[in-house]
Amino acid sequence: MSDEWYKIWFESKWYRELYSHRTIDEAKAAIGLVQRHINLEQGAKVLDLCCGSGRHAAALAENGFSVTGIDNSAFLIAEAQKDYGHFDNLVFFRSDMRDCYPNAPFDAVVNFFTSFGYFDDHAENESVLSNIYLSLADKGYFLIDFFNAEYVRKHIVPLSRDVYDNTEIISKRRIENHQVIKDIHIHTDQGENFSFYEKVHLYTKDELETMLTNLNFLIEACTGDYEGNIFSLENSPRCIMVCRKK
Repeated sequence: MSDEWYKIWFESKWYRELYSHRTIDEAKAAIGLVQRHINLEQGAKVLDLCCGSGRHAAALAENGFSVTGIDNSAFLIAEAQKDYGHFDNLVFFRSDMRDCYPNAPFDAVVNFFTSFGYFDDHAENESVLSNIYLSLADKGYFLIDFFNAEYVRKHIVPLSRDVYDNTEIISKRRIENHQVIKDIHIHTDQGENFSFYEKVHLYTKDELETMLTNLNFLIEACTGDYEGNIFSLENSPRCIMVCRKK
């Protein structure tokens, strides 16, 4: 397995197919959570880190913020430009999350849809959080939307099958070496076969808190879903933390 799986999978059109159920309406619900927990004025500068095809960035722009979207995938950035490039208050850049971010400093950084923990080296994952801290203005906010590790362990679906326009996508999931791994096999009606995989470190809530507080973040809230319900270790599907730079 290549350690840089994300450079292959996120450049594929099949990535958007597999996650086509993740809609702009879902993104707007997530931005509603941002507005309830983060006090930002109109025009505040917000970074959508690992913005993908831009749905969260667009929802932020619709709410009057000055938004920068960053992703390492040329394909996804091109898709974001195509779908949302008409916003005057939204710009997209291709950039690695470990590098310095254009347009910093920001009043807030958001990181949605488990777009963290991609690297085998724990220090590299920590470097992302350090980058975020340095990119924030004084007392700036950081929201990280991660899965709840305990919930994943109990509810992981070993095998699922999706069909899009006569194309079959089979996903096999397992937990190995403290990582969630998804093997993805695609079979088209033209007889084509493709294989990809995802691999994300299974950080617990406590581990995330430790990394954040070690960087001098103050954790102000933790919810278990986009509706803002209080986090439950047993029952919450998400672990969404709202932090502030001291």
